[in-house]
Order: sequence, then structure tokens, then C-alpha cells
Amino acid sequence: MIKSNTIVVLLLALITAFVAACGSSSSSSTASSTYKVEYLPGTGMNAPIQGKTSFQIRITKQSDGSAATGLNPSLTMMMHMTNGDSHSTPVDVVSESTTTAGTYNCTVYYLMASGPTMGTWEMNVTVNGETTTFNPDVAMAMGSDTVNQKLYGADDIVTGMSGTSYNKYYIFRDGPVSAATPTLKLHISHGENMMMDFKAVSMGSVLSSPTGTVTSMTVQASSDGGTTWFPAIDNANGHWSVSGFTNIVSSQTNTIFVKMSVNSQDKTTDGKTAAGPNEYATFAVTPGM
Repeated sequence: MIKSNTIVVLLLALITAFVAACGSSSSSSTASSTYKVEYLPGTGMNAPIQGKTSFQIRITKQSDGSAATGLNPSLTMMMHMTNGDSHSTPVDVVSESTTTAGTYNCTVYYLMASGPTMGTWEMNVTVNGETTTFNPDVAMAMGSDTVNQKLYGADDIVTGMSGTSYNKYYIFRDGPVSAATPTLKLHISHGENMMMDFKAVSMGSVLSSPTGTVTSMTVQASSDGGTTWFPAIDNANGHWSVSGFTNIVSSQTNTIFVKMSVNSQDKTTDGKTAAGPNEYATFAVTPGM
């Protein structure tokens, strides 16, 4: 037979659980949000990997599940490393798909892979003030081809109360190179605020002080050891492309030098005055891989 005081305890426990459940439901941001955001990573050869990675996000309305079109979602990335450090990585402009309603095309240029010994990537997708967080799994780059390189100059060495920081230019290979019609595509970003921010670099870009607005910029590439240099075309939003190479061999690793000047200052591998090998970044490129 159950004693009366036991019944009272059981009733109080049930009431407490009911109130807690109601409070939890009413405070849930998911239940009151306007949009449902889904992360659609690529698979196979298109799976997330160190370097350029393209994927999609799908946005639907919570009210009726219909595709949410005409939006301007933004991405912010942060790597939380196992050693306690954090940094961001370059992100390209998000564009709405022209073929699938409510789907948006995204590209991230991952500086490093994720994993138990590396750290965790945090990706925040913000739509009209609502933020959804994902943790993409990013694999290490495979093969011998160069994913990205860095150049910087005296204007990118900043000394403050927290010490000296190097706001380098990160040059990512922005696609494969064909031996038939060889064009080297690049994406260039400027790492700022201790690598917590990255800004795409093209003519007119506004970078951190003292560089400021980019009023002059040249990017050149050579596939013959620096004898012949071909100028790059500025395709806006940090995208550059170089054509004209005549000695790129298919299924063979080719070496391409890339050099750059911003606001009349040559950028080098060590931040010092350009003199010989420090004046260019070296890319290993294998057409057909």
C-alpha cells in the first residue's frame, strides 16, 4: 500500500517535470525561428577538404516547408584548435542557385583539416538575423599539388599591445589547370586581426591599416623559372586568373611561380625586400589530377 506522503512526493515530481518541459519548449530558438537551414556537403571528390571546397546550403520556411528564395545568407568560419588557439579562413561570396529554389552555393577556402589532433571547424550560417551552426568535417589535402601559399610585406607587419602580428596574403589555387588551355586560377585573401578575419583582395578592396584601400595591384605568374611573366586578370572578389603558359605538361607536376605587388609594395615570402627566391610563391600543379 502506498503511503500518502509518497503520493505527494510523486505528484510534486510530476508537476516539476511538466513545468520544466513547458519552459524548455517555450525557450527553444528552433521552434520560433523563421527558417530551417540544411548543410549539403559534397561527396567523393567534392567532399570537404583542405583548400577550396564548394558546397550548398538549403533554406526552407519553418511555416510550410517551402523553399526560401531571394535571401542573402552569410557564412562565418572559425577553427577551434586542440591547442586552444582559434582562427577563421577565407569565405567566398554566397550566391543563390539558378536551378534549385531555396538552395545557395557556397565556397570556403580551408586553411587546415579538422580532426582529433587538429581541431573543430565551426560554420555559422546567418539568415536575416537567425544563425544556425554546423561543424563540417574537413579532410587533409592529398597529393603533392600546392593548395595555398603566403606572401606579405612591411605594411602587413603590425606591432601593438598584444605583440607583432603578420597580416599575410593567402593565395589559394582556385581550380584545376588544364594542359590543353592552361590557366592558373587563384583566390587571394588578406588575413587580418590575428587571422580572425579574411578579406578578399582585388582592386578597390579596403584592407586593415596601414594598407587601406587597394589602389594598385599586380599579380604575375611564370612557368619557366621566372624568365617569362604573364599578368593576371582581376576577376573581382579576390579571384584572379593567369593564362599564356606554353610549357604545361599533362599528368606531370609543373612548377609555377606567383608574385604580387599591392599599392606599389612587392609582397615576399618573408616580408623583406624582394631579392631572388623570396619574391615569389611556388605552386606545384599537375594537370589531369
